[in-house]
Amino acid sequence: MVSGATRGNDGREGLDPKRRRCLLEDPDVQALLREEGQKRDALPPLLQETFYVNDPIHGLICLPGVVKLFVDSMEFQRMRFIKQLGICEWVFPGATHNRFFHSIGTAYLSWEMIRGLQSRQPELQITNRDLTCVTLAGLCHDLGHPCFSHMFEVFMHQLGHDKWSHEQASVVLVKELLRRFWPRLSAELGLGSDAEGDDQQLIQELIDPPKAEMEKLKEGKRLKEEWGSVLKGRTADKAWIYEIVSNWRTGIDVDKFDYFRPRGGQHASYVSTQGYTAVLLGGLACVLAEEDGQDGSCMLQAQAHGKDKVAMVEAKQMKAELKHALHQKTWNKGFCKGEPLTEYNFNSFSHGTEIKPDSIKGMTITATRRATQPEPGFGKPCPGPLLVLDTREEFRSVDKDLQRCKECTIAVWSKDGNRRKVNDCGEHPGVLITITFKKLQSLDELELWDLEEPTFVELIGTKNRLLKNISAPDGPGQDGNPAILKLLTTHVRTMKIYLGGSGGIRRFTACRGGSVWGDPHIYTLDGEKFDLYESGTYTVFQYSGQKLQLPQVKGHNKGAKGGKHGMVDWKLYSHYGGPLWTAQGLLLLDHSMGRFRQALELSSKDCQWRSKTGEKGHWEVVKSHGHSLSLLEDEEYVTSFEYVTEKKIMLRMNGERGKKDTMVLNTVCKPSGINMRVSMPNMVDSQFLEGQIQVGNGGKHKKKFQTNQGWVKLGGTAEAQDFLDHLETKQTFLEGEGHQARSCDEAERSKAEKLCQKHLGGEMREADGINAQIFEDCVSDVCQGGEEFAKSAAELLAATA
Repeated sequence: MVSGATRGNDGREGLDPKRRRCLLEDPDVQALLREEGQKRDALPPLLQETFYVNDPIHGLICLPGVVKLFVDSMEFQRMRFIKQLGICEWVFPGATHNRFFHSIGTAYLSWEMIRGLQSRQPELQITNRDLTCVTLAGLCHDLGHPCFSHMFEVFMHQLGHDKWSHEQASVVLVKELLRRFWPRLSAELGLGSDAEGDDQQLIQELIDPPKAEMEKLKEGKRLKEEWGSVLKGRTADKAWIYEIVSNWRTGIDVDKFDYFRPRGGQHASYVSTQGYTAVLLGGLACVLAEEDGQDGSCMLQAQAHGKDKVAMVEAKQMKAELKHALHQKTWNKGFCKGEPLTEYNFNSFSHGTEIKPDSIKGMTITATRRATQPEPGFGKPCPGPLLVLDTREEFRSVDKDLQRCKECTIAVWSKDGNRRKVNDCGEHPGVLITITFKKLQSLDELELWDLEEPTFVELIGTKNRLLKNISAPDGPGQDGNPAILKLLTTHVRTMKIYLGGSGGIRRFTACRGGSVWGDPHIYTLDGEKFDLYESGTYTVFQYSGQKLQLPQVKGHNKGAKGGKHGMVDWKLYSHYGGPLWTAQGLLLLDHSMGRFRQALELSSKDCQWRSKTGEKGHWEVVKSHGHSLSLLEDEEYVTSFEYVTEKKIMLRMNGERGKKDTMVLNTVCKPSGINMRVSMPNMVDSQFLEGQIQVGNGGKHKKKFQTNQGWVKLGGTAEAQDFLDHLETKQTFLEGEGHQARSCDEAERSKAEKLCQKHLGGEMREADGINAQIFEDCVSDVCQGGEEFAKSAAELLAATA
């Protein structure tokens, strides 16, 4: 214990009365107290700590007056009667606490956190508006909880409202409170909307942030540059503010600090710790840093100060525990059972493009008018056809409800055939959209928009057998809003969407995201398979024809040849052969805009990626993760190969709708050969792809896409060509005319199965679909080449998970 200190009733060290009195009489201390008092008096009245609450967990706490303004509302007072833990009191008799005190406790922690950051980091330029918004968001984050708290959400989901959440309800009630108190908030606290941000939007976004969109941008390393497209409350300079109330990155926030540790622990009578105090006392905010490889958990970058070191250790332990829990939650193979999930949307189509039956490879899309009378008030029947509506501001549509879907592309039945202003048809009943797949599909979910009338979906299997009938939510609540239907159905041949009136399709997702798995087994984007026991160089894919966003400067097409400027052009070559008939070399080339831009090369000789940028560039070994290969066009970005790790390459482009991740190349390199997988986030982009893995390239009519050009002439290094030219092939394990591997005998197969099960997991042996094929390929390869093939397959699965 420090000399001259005593310990209070709350267990904290404090000064004894005599020393305290001496300190208060010290002139320097008196001057410091006067300065703090002046700072407090300088705050607007509504931000001064005039609201005192004796909280059962935090003790006597002081909050700004604006909190009392909201607490006294009937919307907030109703939380006195909502149990925090639902019906848990029947198991833990002490768990009778309510949402009322939890919300006040969260507001207090929010207030302490944001004020602490303001004091420790003046460079963050935290304003009174920031203080107010964060505190009010903490106060109102659970305002929408109905009776029995989270139990009621389960009830709503069982009724079919899968996307309903208490966060959404909280935002609705907060909007009403802000409308009621806004004149005073804007007059006394200066809340409003300007270049710094929109305060009303900030409060709502802090309560219910668009986590899915933010995660998607973060994974693509586009979060900082595209921040404004998903968040309006504050700019990216204050990204840290979104990690205080509802932390979208880690889930570790002031809500959890009040909920799990002290309040839930005390009332439910289990042991709790106070490690969260270290974060409140020593937490530091940081700017977005995902590009630098940091985990970005800004709020928890805390410093341990003196006696808080123990608490800091507890905070780190808490972070580790929660991260483990989040990992366990997300490590769920779900409906697709570990197979890749792919999306089908209309982002590759320009505004006003007609969706014809063969517009998307691997399926047929048709639309049939069902109405017998024209739309009320419109003298002519809707002629169609099915058109793509781009909801960006530069494109106009009469249907303002659909334009609430920001920067979307939606397929709608045209009201008048106008392709400049795509207007949605409002006839009753609406159009029938039929999607028939060439291969049976496992469908995950479907997103529809603006369903004001009853709409349903039929999923049909083989022999025209109805597999499932799903009703979509409709009515005024769906006006200008999405309806996401969980399809969760396998072996689907046809999907029929019966629109009740207006509305359209934005996207749907399916299992088997298209890939090419380890050699000599080739899987096409739609899951077809063929084996390749031949030597030579082959075109895995050529991706070309999609428009690029041209630089907006004079002379942007300089260097373009043959009128191909403005188009993407990527090629991936693979050289097969060697003693075990595997891929021994990969060459990824970019000739977009009609000239050589960049290249990546990998060979099994040393399993090191090499890169080259521009005609005058030199081949170099890629050493750092996160390395980007991009040749600028008039100082502007066009395309790039992003070296994420040695096992993951992202192919990106600046398309008509902005920057996007177009393809992903995963590789595992061993001395025996290279395993690889190519996938596309949006399978509709497969219309621009040709080569071994193109949609439909399988069965008896498969094409091998062999090229007779030498490796150097294609664009590779002389060293790699010399290595590939001297590979020896082994014919001993091939049967027939040299096109199939010989079968394993019973003992060999049994041993190979055990090794594949060891590395791939027991569930793979009992799997179906593509996982079953992967396991069988593993057994065949291990028979011929040994355990290393099983290790490679396992590494590739892990790299693509």
